[in-house]
Amino acid sequence: MRMRRGYIAREGWPFIAVAIGVGTVVHHFFAPPWAAPFWFAALVFAYVFRDPERRIPPVPLGVVSPVDGRVLAISNCADPYLDREALRIELRMRWYGSYVLRSPIEGKVASQWAGVSQAVGAGVVAEPVEADLRATGRLAVCVRSDEDDAVVIEMILGRRLFRPSCELEIGGRIGQGQRCGMIQFGARVNIYLPANARAEVQAGRGVRAGSRVIATLIHR
Repeated sequence: MRMRRGYIAREGWPFIAVAIGVGTVVHHFFAPPWAAPFWFAALVFAYVFRDPERRIPPVPLGVVSPVDGRVLAISNCADPYLDREALRIELRMRWYGSYVLRSPIEGKVASQWAGVSQAVGAGVVAEPVEADLRATGRLAVCVRSDEDDAVVIEMILGRRLFRPSCELEIGGRIGQGQRCGMIQFGARVNIYLPANARAEVQAGRGVRAGSRVIATLIHR
């Protein structure tokens, strides 16, 4: 269930519950100061798993950031998922959250992929979404707008314990800036846009999921 502004994302409650539970046991059987690290951990989890409301900017053909973080680089490249020339915007999430994933545009979910099988030049070969995400460490989703603009969100997770939660299903519709998942403890995120899209951010700038326009789709 989606919580109102100021509450904690549901994905964070297990971490908070464990920290509180262990802290309670330690407090009961040992000296209270020994429980302090666990109380502190519960507060940290409550902060990093926050799920704030975001105001979506009314910008026609705007592409909003899918995550909170910082722009690493902007470049033209070959899209490894849609076999096209693309504008790529590379983002790095912050470890201190928020970890919420939001859709950069409004449209339908056209495709999903998990993992990479091998490097191909500067790109990758994508495997079907049924591949073992924990082993491959990549997840990508394509959202296609009503104007037939395709935007690919690629999450590069590395080999890690926690898998992202993605609420998108192929064929489902998603609104711009709408919450669509959670990337626990952050990751690198690449956005692949049509090659003629115009970047609205620069490397090194901070971005906020759902409220910061990072690019504009160009229609002529």
